[in-house]
Amino acid sequence: TRSEGTPHKDRHSVTTPTLKAETIELFRDWHRGERESRVSLEHLLSWELDVLAVDEETLALRALSILDLWGFFNRDDPSVGVAAVDISRMQGFLSDLYHHYHSGNPYHNFKHAFSVMSAVGNLLRLCGADEFCSAVEQLALLVASLAHDVGHSGLNNDYYVKKKHALAIRYNDQAVLESMHSSLAFELILKEKNNFLVDWDEEAFA
Repeated sequence: TRSEGTPHKDRHSVTTPTLKAETIELFRDWHRGERESRVSLEHLLSWELDVLAVDEETLALRALSILDLWGFFNRDDPSVGVAAVDISRMQGFLSDLYHHYHSGNPYHNFKHAFSVMSAVGNLLRLCGADEFCSAVEQLALLVASLAHDVGHSGLNNDYYVKKKHALAIRYNDQAVLESMHSSLAFELILKEKNNFLVDWDEEAFA
């Protein structure tokens, strides 16, 4: 995790979650059919889901389930087209993303991230997004919603700016945390083992 994301250990101390060996095996075996369960998108995206009652590891698998049931791993489906991505690379990205959320952060943690992804997915599903969003745009929205607060330390932009923190200097005091979240998300995506965008052309990537 980026050291500059946690400026002082005496405030908002955070811990990094660690995936259990069994969960890692679930990620590895996903493509062989050993899945959490073949539940529906309606179940995974229910407004009634209490994310606080579900452990973060299960939510990480549910995030993968959502992308799977959405069809993004089906490279033979012409309706998915360029948005079809390699499942093993997506597994790597989701695992790294999970590790870069701070479980000790009382709000901006992976449970919050999944809650936002679930809400965005539900809106796309209920609004008939296929009528006005391409598959690429839908994938971008789902991934962005899950990654939108990655690396959050629990502090706000005003704190970083007033402390003249390295992150505030890097981003010229403008949208400090938002810029960091986006930068870190792409940093994780572009790792070789995670880069599910590797086959995209320039137009799709943009």
